Amino acid sequence: MLRRHAKHGGMERSGSAKSLFLAKQKAAHKKKPIKKLAKYKIDRILMKQIDIETRKQIQLDILQAIHDFCSTNNIRYSLGYGTLLGAIRHGGYIPWDDDIDIVMLREDYDRFVESFHQDRYKVASFTTIDNWYLPFAKVYDDKTVIVDRKANTTPIGINVDVFPIDDAMESEEEFKAQRAKIKRLTTCNNIKLFKINKDSTLKNNTIALFAKLILLVFPKFYFVKRLIKVSQQYNHKGCTNAVYWASVGRTTSLKKCIYEDLCEIKFEDKFFSSLRDYDTYLTNIYGDYMKLPPVEKRISYHTSDAYWK
Repeated sequence: MLRRHAKHGGMERSGSAKSLFLAKQKAAHKKKPIKKLAKYKIDRILMKQIDIETRKQIQLDILQAIHDFCSTNNIRYSLGYGTLLGAIRHGGYIPWDDDIDIVMLREDYDRFVESFHQDRYKVASFTTIDNWYLPFAKVYDDKTVIVDRKANTTPIGINVDVFPIDDAMESEEEFKAQRAKIKRLTTCNNIKLFKINKDSTLKNNTIALFAKLILLVFPKFYFVKRLIKVSQQYNHKGCTNAVYWASVGRTTSLKKCIYEDLCEIKFEDKFFSSLRDYDTYLTNIYGDYMKLPPVEKRISYHTSDAYWK
């Protein structure tokens, strides 16, 4: 169910107000060093595990906090990927999915990451957390912690993914070259993060171990730094196309204006911001997105467990 107008989709931005906001945030950020996450022993025997329905509700609470903050501060965002697909096809979560994704144009993403600070909900990103391992941000619940069974990740709580949208060249040749570079960097970063584990096959563990040994010459966070830099290489160059590189294997760039024209859409009995032209976006990623996948593919691909601290 769509609403005709979003609260912030058509807002005019005052140049002076925006400049004042950015100046205040820049000044505040100078006083605030990059946060180091507290190190503590994760004892899954003593900690109380969080069931999937509670986990989903916590994610919804985080999303509501993000929505309220963005509405108040004139920051544009939209539900994205499987979350937007779930809203359109199921009216909420895809039944076999268990996470929430949102997208923001880079200028809104940067403002959000630097200014969103609440007692319970925190932002983990490359500019706010020491040794962050991903080229996008997560807003997490600080009263919980997630343990990933298959990746060596920084321990944070139940979260919502926040993906930046960057400018892309209209030239198909230049776009493909950038996409190929990002795909290589993403693969290397994933190998760095991969954890040898009993759930993977012996063959996969052996291949991963061999690849990790080859990449030992690179610092742990080298590839995520490169990913962030390459993703933004065409920003502020007058491009009319935009892209997020998360679905690098199959995505093509879309017109930037698609991310600027917003409405509100129902997700689990509440209304959140959405691309008005969600059809173009979802078709670009999923093809015939209203068609359900085969039963055997209706599974969650996430490999983490959540606990109360």
